[in-house]
Amino acid sequence: MSVSISPTGVLTGRQQTLLYLQAALMSFGMVTPLAVLLVLAPGQLGAYQVFIISGALVGSALLMQWQIQARGAGPLPSMRPDYPFGIFLVFLIAFLVLNYTLSWATGAFNMTTGEPASKIASEKLGASMTEQVLYCIGVIVLAPVSEEIIFRHFLFQAFLPERSRLRLALAVLLTTAAFVAMHAQYVHPMTFISIGALALLYMLARLKTNGLLLPITLHAMNNLLATTSQYQAHAAL
Repeated sequence: MSVSISPTGVLTGRQQTLLYLQAALMSFGMVTPLAVLLVLAPGQLGAYQVFIISGALVGSALLMQWQIQARGAGPLPSMRPDYPFGIFLVFLIAFLVLNYTLSWATGAFNMTTGEPASKIASEKLGASMTEQVLYCIGVIVLAPVSEEIIFRHFLFQAFLPERSRLRLALAVLLTTAAFVAMHAQYVHPMTFISIGALALLYMLARLKTNGLLLPITLHAMNNLLATTSQYQAHAAL
């Protein structure tokens, strides 16, 4: 997927869309092998070595190509906390209320939250200390950072080549749908509803602050709560 920069160095709408789609694919290609490394036990890596190596090589090649082509696209959104503390407080309260509401709905409608995918987490939480630390780093730190950059920046910009309310709404919906689809390892409807609702909250934080720090923070907090819950469930066994 090649993107040519206009003579003035400014990307057209179509060029920007292609560029950010390529960036999203490149990032996903590099992050997925890392996720496999963090999730699988050392004895299980043999069957995935080709996948891991090829993903890293392809991702690195795309990264170099994208770096050359991205001169007219501008930098990533700010990672600095350059928004009022009140904004963080409002989103923190909204995040806690949303989590509580989703938990209540799960019980009220008798929808189980047990997922086959949680077996991997249980195995990791019962593994060696090194594997547990790597798993927690991957889930609480690396996953929020990489996923917010991929979905709330690259894909969002790809779906929003022109600024208008209609295109903004479409970009938000498509990005949220892509984020939910990426979590296809889950099976229960309530899980997908929860993921979609949280994705919309992350996007709102992205739009309100025009940066990635707040959505990354909220995403990390959610994964921390989920991991803590998994630890508690594992300890109760």
